[in-house]
Amino acid sequence: MHNSHHVLDSIQQVLEEKRTGQLLLERQRESVKLFCDGGRISAASSNLAQYQLGRLLRKRGFADMVVLERLLRRSRIRRVMLGRAAVRKKLLNAVELVEVLRAQVIELMTYVLQCDDFEVCGFKDSSGHLPMPAGLDFD
Repeated sequence: MHNSHHVLDSIQQVLEEKRTGQLLLERQRESVKLFCDGGRISAASSNLAQYQLGRLLRKRGFADMVVLERLLRRSRIRRVMLGRAAVRKKLLNAVELVEVLRAQVIELMTYVLQCDDFEVCGFKDSSGHLPMPAGLDFD
């Protein structure tokens, strides 16, 4: 069995059990976190620069590099998620943010499954919910 099948089976199990938390996937020095919320994938994050939210916001024309760097600094200082900070700054609206988050999840999952050597490193339960979920279920 290929690792992509194991990863897919693990994601499906977490979603079917309607768990809330983070599923950690790793490959060499690459890591991907899937944020799950009651049976749906709410968001994803990664240490892979090409899949980070800031880069996707820039790629889709919502912010240039100068604006994005300033927004990143402010969001870190204020401990606000980048997407929420971008909406507050009116760089995009909530619907557009959900679309970008959804695209981020899809792009990251496509990458993980194509690589075929990511490992499931565990699931960290949490009770918190993301404020603007991508809202993807597995079906």
